[in-house]
Amino acid sequence: MRYFKVLCCLMLLVLSGCWNSREITDLSIASAVGFDKGENGEFKITVQIINASGIIAQKSDGRSAMFVFTTTGKTMFEAMRKLTQKLPRKVYFSHIQVVVFGESLAKEGIRDTIDFMSRDHEFRSDFFMLIARDNTAKEVISSLVPLNRFSAIGIAQRLQVSEKSWAPSVTVRLNELISNMVIEGKDPILTAIQIKPKGAEPLKKKDILNPSIPSNLKVGGIAAIKNDKLIGYFNEDESKGINYINNRIKNTVGSNYCPEKDGFWAPEIINSKSKVKTEIKNGKPKVNITINIEALVGEVDCNIDVTKEETIKKLEKIASKRVIHFMKDAVKRSKEYSTDVFGFGNMFHQHHPDYWRENKDKWDETFKNIDVSYKAECKLRRTGTITNSIYGDIK
Repeated sequence: MRYFKVLCCLMLLVLSGCWNSREITDLSIASAVGFDKGENGEFKITVQIINASGIIAQKSDGRSAMFVFTTTGKTMFEAMRKLTQKLPRKVYFSHIQVVVFGESLAKEGIRDTIDFMSRDHEFRSDFFMLIARDNTAKEVISSLVPLNRFSAIGIAQRLQVSEKSWAPSVTVRLNELISNMVIEGKDPILTAIQIKPKGAEPLKKKDILNPSIPSNLKVGGIAAIKNDKLIGYFNEDESKGINYINNRIKNTVGSNYCPEKDGFWAPEIINSKSKVKTEIKNGKPKVNITINIEALVGEVDCNIDVTKEETIKKLEKIASKRVIHFMKDAVKRSKEYSTDVFGFGNMFHQHHPDYWRENKDKWDETFKNIDVSYKAECKLRRTGTITNSIYGDIK
């Protein structure tokens, strides 16, 4: 009986319930956070709060489904706590969808921001991070997105769709960013988001349901980061080249000249596998990139016969050259920024440790002059439900 009592006491300690539980009515649930550079060296934090009553009453009385609040402080933690001056409830961060860094802050460095989020137990690591290009994080967080009551969810969905179906974007979460910031021989990247056209005002609530007003938030283009500072941006083609090399292409569409350059045809990439190998040749590092692509013929706007094997081979060659062009441009821009976004240095670290120990301190300079070879092979698997284009008949 004595042992039984002891066992019961131990079970009570283990099954003591949620000691730090809080009622949902006592919390303000945040869906997005933006970090900007404030005045006098302070940090500016913008938080998007879900308005639960607005979700229910939005159709009847027009109340907004979200609110946006901004505070400043000498530290991130201080700025966060100062939100209690504007909110009747403590902000709850476990449901964050996106975190946006303002461009000015990103150029100075995001190390303090990353440190704050990784220390706070309420910040989970499954949210996406972006850089506000030519804008502040506050402007992006405050902008509304058509078809979504919360811009945070709209931005997160847009980022995921862009990565899966268009490919000039990357979804990066907190753990991946930290890993790429501390790993040897690799520099981190983030996707850029901006309000287009430049200088345009964010959408207002009245614009969300107006079909004639498109969203002016654009996701796409990769931001290059060195250590923890924003260095520059890759354009869409260069961003696709990065994803081709890094084996992150899921699906995308391109446009290429027809063999006789009398129009365009569009391949749809349905599978892409890249292999990157490193070697030391005559004492110098070399990188060899090989990529195999499977594609479909999505559109033909010229008079070609896709039933002929020689035509298919010409199209495959054109598509392969186009992918090589993307990769070359990506490597060229990366060398200009001196940012190894491909992790070539890390590959030498793993496969040629002796070389890496001797040269890691001068890798930035070595990377700028590294020899890279490219090989791409595209295979067209299907040409569509019709054999030839109706282009010639209509003409």
